[in-house]
Amino acid sequence: MNQMEKLTVQSYEMIRVVGIYLQQTSDRDLQELLQQHLPNFLQCYNRLLEFSEGEELQVLLMQSLQAMLMVQEEQPPQGADLVACSYLQDMQQMAAAYAKAAIEIANPGVRQFLENSFLVINRHAYEAWQYVMKRGMTMPVPDACREAT
Repeated sequence: MNQMEKLTVQSYEMIRVVGIYLQQTSDRDLQELLQQHLPNFLQCYNRLLEFSEGEELQVLLMQSLQAMLMVQEEQPPQGADLVACSYLQDMQQMAAAYAKAAIEIANPGVRQFLENSFLVINRHAYEAWQYVMKRGMTMPVPDACREAT
């Protein structure tokens, strides 16, 4: 699977996970945050499909998504604190994937889209981080920080 296909699958998964998070939390502030972010994830997903190879990608995506859904039958996080922390970690992974793809793709239009998407995801991650800090939650130390020390 190439970089764009991986991003498309990851974007689809993010949309699915946000839907689960919306169901898992009753916290109004977190629900509003997720509802504000969801249209941007949908827009990114749709743009990725536009840049991709059409029907061939659709078949690959469906096969990949079916495999992912079979593997990921784990219990989603419960409560606003765990949902917010999980969401923030999901966005960190997604931002890293978009940044990596932007560096590796030569097409200027796709590259610009990936750079802009990274910035949007980065802003969303910061908003989620602000929500976490406002509630006085402590975040686990990211793996990258743990490895650097």
